[in-house]
Amino acid sequence: MPAVPRESLMKYVGPPLRDNIADLLGPDRVDEGVQHYKTCYTDMRVGITENRVYDGVVPLLEALVKAEKTLFVATSKHIGPTREIVEHFGLTPFFKTVHGSRAGGHLGDKGELIAMIMREEGLDPASTLMVGDTPFDVIGAKKNNIPCIGALWGYGSRAELEEAGARAVASSPLELGDLLVG
Repeated sequence: MPAVPRESLMKYVGPPLRDNIADLLGPDRVDEGVQHYKTCYTDMRVGITENRVYDGVVPLLEALVKAEKTLFVATSKHIGPTREIVEHFGLTPFFKTVHGSRAGGHLGDKGELIAMIMREEGLDPASTLMVGDTPFDVIGAKKNNIPCIGALWGYGSRAELEEAGARAVASSPLELGDLLVG
């Protein structure tokens, strides 16, 4: 099929993969689309090696760990490639665990994923905070009664994050560090 114009792809950052593929290819081609994505992204390692760590993120993670914050990754991406990406960029030591979706789109919904993490990790909503860059992160956090701070160096806009209910919005990792550590 013809490529989708690049400027219209931003809406596909954040939602579960299977939902995106159904929207792009139709519901009858979801399995085919997922397999093609897996082949390109995971098996051929195209997507994994094309990532980069945003400037300022490593010092932020170092400061949070030094401040004795316990960090988790919570992404709608499949857990296997996510763990590979975190490891590839040397970020594994900063996180207690990495959580992502499972086969067949299980836990692709951010609210369901956060609920599972809260349960498995024994997290108290009163002392838990989500940091995310899309409205899906904010909505998922709200479904679990935890606040979310929006990260503007990702994919969402200030307006989207605020409209979704972000408690605050940070324009850089340094600003987020000031909000979280002081």
